[in-house]
Amino acid sequence: MQHNRHHMQKTDMPHFPTHNPLKKELNLENIYQKLPIGIELYDEEGNLIDLNETDEQLFAIKRTDIIGINLFENPNFPTDQICLLKKGEEVAFDCKYAFDKIKTNRYYHIDPRQENTILYLSIKCLPLKDKDENIYGYIIMFSDETEKYKKIEETNELFNKLKTVIGDGDSLMWEYDIKEDKMHIDLELRDPAKPSKLNECSLTSRKDFYQLVHPDDRQRVLTEAFDKLVKGEIKGYTAQYRRLFRNEYIWVKAFVQPYKYDENGKPLKILYYLTDITNEINIREKLRAAEQERHQKNIELAKAQESNKLKSMFLANMSHEIRTPLNAIVGFSSLLADMQEEDMDERHFYVDIINKNSDLLLQLINDILDFSKIEAGTFDIHLKKFDFKEICEEIYAVHTLKIPDHVRFSFNRDLPSVKLNSDPKRLTQVISNFLTNAIKFTSYGEIKLDYRLEEDKIYVSVTDTGIGISEEACKNIFDRFVKLNAHKQGTGLGLSISKSIIEKLGGKIGVCSTLGKGSTFWFTLPLAANGVSDTR
Repeated sequence: MQHNRHHMQKTDMPHFPTHNPLKKELNLENIYQKLPIGIELYDEEGNLIDLNETDEQLFAIKRTDIIGINLFENPNFPTDQICLLKKGEEVAFDCKYAFDKIKTNRYYHIDPRQENTILYLSIKCLPLKDKDENIYGYIIMFSDETEKYKKIEETNELFNKLKTVIGDGDSLMWEYDIKEDKMHIDLELRDPAKPSKLNECSLTSRKDFYQLVHPDDRQRVLTEAFDKLVKGEIKGYTAQYRRLFRNEYIWVKAFVQPYKYDENGKPLKILYYLTDITNEINIREKLRAAEQERHQKNIELAKAQESNKLKSMFLANMSHEIRTPLNAIVGFSSLLADMQEEDMDERHFYVDIINKNSDLLLQLINDILDFSKIEAGTFDIHLKKFDFKEICEEIYAVHTLKIPDHVRFSFNRDLPSVKLNSDPKRLTQVISNFLTNAIKFTSYGEIKLDYRLEEDKIYVSVTDTGIGISEEACKNIFDRFVKLNAHKQGTGLGLSISKSIIEKLGGKIGVCSTLGKGSTFWFTLPLAANGVSDTR
């Protein structure tokens, strides 16, 4: 087509006689101008002679710019469709109408705004024939399907993205028709070549779905989530739960959302997207276990460091604690050897000092040995049947001689006898430790040894009116190397050893104290565990 055809005026149009049938078509102008589809009229040679307003709006162009263009030269029309049209056949096709092709082929002058624009059109072409079947023109009808095609393309793009996402993992998508109570699984989204734990899932109804959820998860996933969604009480949810696939429970994550509603806003169809997160859960559990192990090792390391620190302090302190009674024993033994026989009072004084320091040294050594056995796990308990009241009376008699002036020592001899199956030596050790501490820190008032039966256990206590212990100090009083008073002789192991003894015997140990008023050290032993045979 020549360039001057691009700008033909209406005056240049071919003249049609008034009786020409085509003119009758033009008389329908008032009707076709307002039709919701674009209409173009061409003469028998394919030259454009008229178009309606809808067509102008569709292509965003003035009629003066396109009158005279030739139908058969349109670069967007398929060649095979043009051939059929020339033969007098009706044709209909969908066309991706690209304005870049119009510009490239100089088909007609276009508005620059239309460049790079694409319309999706549904096109129908009809040859106009007279009674002798001679073609005297053509009519073209354009229906704009651009928005529809865009939505289709967007949907297809979304579908492809979804397919890619689902195909990359072990996932499944299905929909649930609430009214019909039917479930449809869409396996086409998955890559059939990839193995899946979810492929064998078969669902047809809500009942099938319920049976596949782990019993421990049903309340949370079904009653509190899915059932509420079906009733329209919630808009959607995400849940992790265990689900049965191939006779085993695996962890899955579900994204659930209604996508179709009735006129009242109640959901009609639900979209359910499911993905296997078993590996994720396993990795998460391994990480959690590793973190717990790391945390535990840090705690153990801190304890070991603290223990090493305490041990160092202990060893340094023990060199002093052991040296003190040894020096006293050696010194006063030498003095005793040089004394005259007639100095009996002074000899008794020296002997008493030697005996007290010998007892102290023996206690120090015993504490160290017991501590070593506890650390090595060789600390033994020897059970036998005995009368607990009898050992209390023996302990009372021994410690009566050690009670300082201005302090009253009491034990109720009317208490009932209790026969236990336990370790009398170790219990004596514990009670003696309680009393030794009470004697050290009580200058006035009373020290009391007592016990009572409480249903299924025996409660034993030593109460004093001494200096007492602060609330903060009570928290770690039974820890190793903790001394009640740094200025008093001792290893700081007595209470820690006592705690180990009582716990090995199945009991509990503790202290109640008020600073400045006194303390009560106590322990309990379960009667059944210690084999109480009778009380009298």
